[in-house]
Amino acid sequence: LGKSHLEGDIGFLNPNGSLVGTVTTPSGNPVPDVEVVLTPNLGRSALLTDEAYIFFPKMLQGLEAGFTVEGWFRSVDSGDQTLFAVVDSATTRPFLRLELTDGGRLRWTHRGASSTDSVVVTTQTGWTTDGNWHHLAAVLADSSLGMTLYVDGRIAARGTAADTIGTQKAQLIFGKHGASQHEQHFQGRLDDWRVWQAPRTRAEIRRDRERTLEGDEGALVAYWKFDENKGDDIFDLTSNDQDGVLCNIERSDIIAPVFVSGLTDTLGNYAIRNIFYGTGTTFQATPQKRTAIGRSLKLDGVDDHLSFDFDRLDLRAGYT
Repeated sequence: LGKSHLEGDIGFLNPNGSLVGTVTTPSGNPVPDVEVVLTPNLGRSALLTDEAYIFFPKMLQGLEAGFTVEGWFRSVDSGDQTLFAVVDSATTRPFLRLELTDGGRLRWTHRGASSTDSVVVTTQTGWTTDGNWHHLAAVLADSSLGMTLYVDGRIAARGTAADTIGTQKAQLIFGKHGASQHEQHFQGRLDDWRVWQAPRTRAEIRRDRERTLEGDEGALVAYWKFDENKGDDIFDLTSNDQDGVLCNIERSDIIAPVFVSGLTDTLGNYAIRNIFYGTGTTFQATPQKRTAIGRSLKLDGVDDHLSFDFDRLDLRAGYT
């Protein structure tokens, strides 16, 4: 039954449904890069209210160089609040902190192992007024130490760190300022968070942000889906067992737009694992592939226009 709990709970088993198959053309040729999506889309999210948070007893290592922290959030609260923090296990020194500011803007604070000052990047737009789910990704580059903050797959803010976290052991926390800092509690929902010990590209972030992972992807060091029905733990779906302890967290059926799916390889084969399912659940598998279809745009010459909000191109070296 998986990991058991106190007080007579029956325990929880990580979602373990699996589906494998092949996508071919009518003539039998394999079709690569097809996303196979399962419906209905089942799962849970974590609802944090008042002074709720998630604590991780096990220290995290593996962020010595570049990394990516990404996940989904939904909040309508207008106050300062902390989504996720990585702090020095021996002090309250923050290595990384992802917050929502008073105006709902996203703020990423980074302070390396030898830095005396923090580097802060902040988006220009607020993300708590529309009541929608939003995806964030904080990416630290390997060599340049560039900090790129993505929101919903678009570049929202940039900066440059002074150094990396290094080999320091780090304490993880969801929902408040730090493990021993009981302030800026997050008010809202969290779903499908991932920590990578490598910088993810924009294409990788956009490709995978709306689909679940298997847990054994390269460079993935922690993955929480928040799909547990009961109990006081959330379970890491990687082999690192970075499991968390819930403090006053509620389970919610309102989930982020992340779908259980798999991608076909060059032979057209796909595998979908860690499927969350109920008693007698019947799923439908739908293959879909985005292809470019020729079209043009007609603008009226009055007020029609195209806007690429938050997308930025570096043209300082020249352009054509």
